[in-house]
Amino acid sequence: MFEVTDGLLVVVFLILLYILNHFKGIISQLEDRLNDSINSIEKNDFEMPSLNALKDEVLEIVESTIENLQPPTALDHIAGAVSQYFQFKLMRDMKLDEMAPVLPEVIETAKEVIDGIKN
Repeated sequence: MFEVTDGLLVVVFLILLYILNHFKGIISQLEDRLNDSINSIEKNDFEMPSLNALKDEVLEIVESTIENLQPPTALDHIAGAVSQYFQFKLMRDMKLDEMAPVLPEVIETAKEVIDGIKN
């Protein structure tokens, strides 16, 4: 009347019920954690700053920058002249003045590379 296959089916069915019950518990825990997260997000009272407040902050930064500006001194002018001399010397040593005829070719190659990347 009650055979081995029936017993195996009952055992498999009980194991399946246990697994489903375990998954139900896991889903319940995840749902609780999700609800807690949602509630904590709702409790955040984050205020978006108004545009006027942002404008005022930017104006304060600009004003403080302008207030701290100082007119250039003679040393600044001398340093500028010396740096310009060294830049000119470096360009001459690197023969960058000969680069001018080659620039259109470089620009075309760059355009081809960009077109290849886009396509």
